[in-house]
Amino acid sequence: MTKQIALHLLLGLVWVLLTDDVNLKNLVIGLFVGGVILWYYQRARGSQAYFSRLLAGVKLCLVLLWEQLLSSLQVARLVLSPRGTIRPGIVAVPLTVTRDGEITTVANMVTLTPGSISIDVSDDGRVLYVHTIDVQDPQAIVDSVRRFEALVKGVTGS
Repeated sequence: MTKQIALHLLLGLVWVLLTDDVNLKNLVIGLFVGGVILWYYQRARGSQAYFSRLLAGVKLCLVLLWEQLLSSLQVARLVLSPRGTIRPGIVAVPLTVTRDGEITTVANMVTLTPGSISIDVSDDGRVLYVHTIDVQDPQAIVDSVRRFEALVKGVTGS
């Protein structure tokens, strides 16, 4: 996968050098042309893994941004609420990802989401401990982490 990303970027840069006009528009066009070349090459080899993982990465980024937006609004609602019914707590979330890089990515995605922070991973790597600003529904936190895990698995191909 890393070789394909490097090749994709290299093809984009070659396009920019061939057009002799260094700007963002030419880089985007070069990346598109490089993507088409890679697509044909992979299609001829019978593999589409690079593009499915690339699309999974884009989806992961979009879902993370959406989750950050929703969580920011929920935290703002909690903070500005006159009732002050904030119930912080720690939720133990069983993990389905097994590789260290996947666990780290999921933990960082949880931490990037406002109102929650990953505080620890069990020694065997099977449980992620998440502190949240409001634990009204622990299952919702588990579901959110499961969604992140599925996206990370799509990117890593596991």
